[in-house]
Amino acid sequence: VFYQQKSYNPSMGMESLLETLISKASALQRSDRAGRTEPGKCFRLYTAWTYQNEMQDHGIPEIQRTNLSSVVITLKRLGIHDLMNFDFIDRPPAETIIRAQEELYALCTLNSNS
Repeated sequence: VFYQQKSYNPSMGMESLLETLISKASALQRSDRAGRTEPGKCFRLYTAWTYQNEMQDHGIPEIQRTNLSSVVITLKRLGIHDLMNFDFIDRPPAETIIRAQEELYALCTLNSNS
């Protein structure tokens, strides 16, 4: 089972929607929804092999796959300036942080004092 997931390519500076296989955690959550309010059944439209060998245990956190411009602005406004050493729960790729800062400087949203 696939879904559309937003993905950011920092080298191109573009976001896109990719068809992505759901994670095992998402599959479990979907099956729990069948029968939540009234009796129901879950029909899985993938093989056991796909579940065991192709599905990730958990999805990729959004902060690791999207444009971070709004996150960078928020952290800077909170007085956090050293983003490369900031203790993120799920660390985004350094390239994505750098690209967000470059975009914000180009748009004059950040300056050398930010």
